Amino acid sequence: MTERGYPRQARPILMGTVAQLGSGDPSLGHSILMPTLARVFLVHCLSELGEFPDAIAVGDEAMQRAEAAQHPDSVVHAGFYLGEAHLKKGNVQEAVRALERAFSLCKDESHRLLHSTVASALACAYALAGQSREMLDLGAQASERNVQRPRSRVMIRLAETHLLVGRADDAIKEGRRGLDLARQHKERGSEAWALRLLGEAYARHGPPNDEQAEGYYQEATTLGTEVGMRPLVAHCHLGLGKLYRRTGKREQAQEHLTTATTIYREMEMPYWLQKAEAETMELA
Repeated sequence: MTERGYPRQARPILMGTVAQLGSGDPSLGHSILMPTLARVFLVHCLSELGEFPDAIAVGDEAMQRAEAAQHPDSVVHAGFYLGEAHLKKGNVQEAVRALERAFSLCKDESHRLLHSTVASALACAYALAGQSREMLDLGAQASERNVQRPRSRVMIRLAETHLLVGRADDAIKEGRRGLDLARQHKERGSEAWALRLLGEAYARHGPPNDEQAEGYYQEATTLGTEVGMRPLVAHCHLGLGKLYRRTGKREQAQEHLTTATTIYREMEMPYWLQKAEAETMELA
């Protein structure tokens, strides 16, 4: 339910599952310990909703338990989901540390699927941290490993990485592939992130693509609002505010920037709040 993009519905179910499993370490035939699996899905759910303090606390607990159990597969999953939560919040260095820990354990062939997933997230974190050389190497690895069993999440992260280093055309290409795959598998969360990414990418092209950018942002906002993905909704409002400021629609720009600033502040996302405030200052 979380992976399909229904975080509000998944939240109480996952919290109940975590409580029921307690602190035991049954695997029930899976490669990952079930208490860890329940916790990392809860981390993903909470971070999509913007409940970052709880998401990070649960992620830290999942990592501690996985490391105490000396269970590498569980450590990989815990590190990935904890790193993703930090990445969404804008805690770049914390994201890099958690994702590097996960990536260090998933380089062999038994972790082929996880390798591309973790590598794409870490590449994005490196791009935000300004580590371009590391980002390019990991991005290439993630893309190569994602060919046989492609995942929309990997494509969208790679598209975001392209965008962060100024490759809007590559971002659009990868973003479209991610959007198609997300829709094919009915992954509404990934679909919303792909739509927002395409809005960002088309906005970078300037006036000829402003209408397309606006359409993607609005579609992402509608879907994100419907399923409760507040960080994504805030990003869409920031993107629309930037777009309208550039095109001279001051009243609409102010409305969207105010909304983005309010949501970022409520969710304690200082990295993104600073960007929204800087845009508001430019508008003034």
